[in-house]
Amino acid sequence: MWDLKNDLACQTGASENLAIENIITQWTSENVINWLAEIGLGDLGHIFESKEITGSQLIHLNDMLLATDLGIDEENTRKQLLTELQWLKSLGMSSKKCASRSNTIAVPQEFFCPITHDIFAEPVTCADGNSYELAAIKAWFLMGRTTSPLTNVELSSMNLTPNFELQNRISEFLAQRLNSA
Repeated sequence: MWDLKNDLACQTGASENLAIENIITQWTSENVINWLAEIGLGDLGHIFESKEITGSQLIHLNDMLLATDLGIDEENTRKQLLTELQWLKSLGMSSKKCASRSNTIAVPQEFFCPITHDIFAEPVTCADGNSYELAAIKAWFLMGRTTSPLTNVELSSMNLTPNFELQNRISEFLAQRLNSA
């Protein structure tokens, strides 16, 4: 269990989509090339293959790196790639799959933090019995609030307990979703 008083100043905000990014970072160069083909940018596969771009490198790409390091001169191609990368990092799929209802797997509402409205990376349970993203509930408390973000009722305790069961379910869901993408 985390004691908020001792731990509050030590924690920084967690990446909102850490669970998805952790899975992507495990991608091989071949996985990256397959993803490029899926999003309609398979013609870039030879560039990514020659540079041996893996998932851990993919998630850090930006417009400048695409232009200078990978030599992708076409601005529209870079924009498309970065847009698809953003979809991948935030939702675990391509925009094309999101647009197609038959291919979209709905994310259970319980996987979203009620404060950030993003998928949990580090869910914790608070004294009100609800789960929150660790960084978000700590920020709530740092603002001097001692009430539940959902009910506004005064909390009996500011202790936070890691919600490993929820975190495991989210990780399994995201892994399954990425593997079926």
